[in-house]
Amino acid sequence: MKQFIRNSLVRILVILLGVSVQVMVQIFIMTWLKDQIVWIDTLIHFLGILITLYIIKNSRHLSSDMLWILLINFFPIPGTIIYLFLGADMLISRTFRSIRESTEDSQRYYIQDERVMEAIREKSVKYGGQVEYISRHVGYPVYKNTGFDYYPLGEDGFPVMLEELKKAEKFIFLEYFIIERGYMWNSILEILEEKAREGVEVRVMYDD
Repeated sequence: MKQFIRNSLVRILVILLGVSVQVMVQIFIMTWLKDQIVWIDTLIHFLGILITLYIIKNSRHLSSDMLWILLINFFPIPGTIIYLFLGADMLISRTFRSIRESTEDSQRYYIQDERVMEAIREKSVKYGGQVEYISRHVGYPVYKNTGFDYYPLGEDGFPVMLEELKKAEKFIFLEYFIIERGYMWNSILEILEEKAREGVEVRVMYDD
């Protein structure tokens, strides 16, 4: 709750600052540059559109960047200045650049087998359109001979998961949002430790 209030106050202050700067700049423009105000206003809004497109193209979480988009388009002058000083730094940071480079480098592994696409189209026009969207526009190739088992509850799939982990011979890769000590994780950890001793490659990734 404290974090929510803090974030809300920061956003309110940013908006108030943007409004204040916008008013002052507008007064200055109308007073000293009234003959060129149409061209200046057009140029500023065009710049705001370019920055907005840049944010959308490079955003990893568009919902969190929506404040910048609204700020820049409603208050082009202060919004652009504030963004260049605060928001743009995140896009040019070393971490963001590393993520972008890794993502671009991984594209060479995403090769779509056209035979798979053709087989899906022949089987179903409906599903063919869906998988083509995933492959062409989202950027992830579709494979054949893959499958999954669905369990409506985690408790239903947990015993099966333990058995499958015991069968691993080469590697075990796990990814979780939350890991907490208890019956479920301790049961998994016991198997992972045993597999690691057998020489199986074990990797676990989770949110810190």
